Amino acid sequence: MPVDVAAGSTTHLVSAKTIDEAPTVLLPPNVMGDPPLLGAMRCYLNRRPDQALAMMKGLDPLNQEMLLRMLPLAVRMSEAPLGQTDPQQLAADVEQLQSLLMSLRPRAALVVDKLCFCRQVKKFGVYEALDERPTFHPGELVEVYAEVRNVSCDRHVSKSGEYLTHLASKVEIRAVDGSFDRTAKFDKIDPCHTPQYDYYQQYRFSVPSQPGKYMLRLEVTDQPTERKVERTLEFQIRE
Repeated sequence: MPVDVAAGSTTHLVSAKTIDEAPTVLLPPNVMGDPPLLGAMRCYLNRRPDQALAMMKGLDPLNQEMLLRMLPLAVRMSEAPLGQTDPQQLAADVEQLQSLLMSLRPRAALVVDKLCFCRQVKKFGVYEALDERPTFHPGELVEVYAEVRNVSCDRHVSKSGEYLTHLASKVEIRAVDGSFDRTAKFDKIDPCHTPQYDYYQQYRFSVPSQPGKYMLRLEVTDQPTERKVERTLEFQIRE
């Protein structure tokens, strides 16, 4: 969410009075030699948020946007306990933080938080996991559950929703002794009406018919950003 902040004048004048009579004036950061962040913080502490953007004009635009969202919250937290903060103000702060996450997720590393074989998958976070190294019957149909974090969720207005998440997955199954090697690909384009913060993938496939020890390697690609992550699982097929 862009933050509109007007850049005001950074000049502060002190009247020609004695030192004892002069009012307390917060000197502009560029005169004091403060770094941009400290200068912007001084602006908020001095109740002059209109000057904060001017203090950070040399920073990367995304950095400016991030800081201008976080600084008001940081100042409020320094002035009063969170428990005394108006709930409506806290709700607005939560929205700002959610917006920050939406901006940062597509730039952060893609992460697979959980990966396991399952007996049943119902929805995000609701599944019946099998043992860490399960054993299957030859040719048995199995399910794999994966929670993927930091996926991008781009604005893409259509009849199906206003946002779009697109993940491509590759599942490789290899026998430890090298006697078997198979790859399956899954492509999931997921339109939705609200941004998706919690995301999971579910994979169904038949295990090989040849007994032995196997390794499953999952590679997930966030298509809009081309970020990738991989994880592995071990399993066995009984005689």
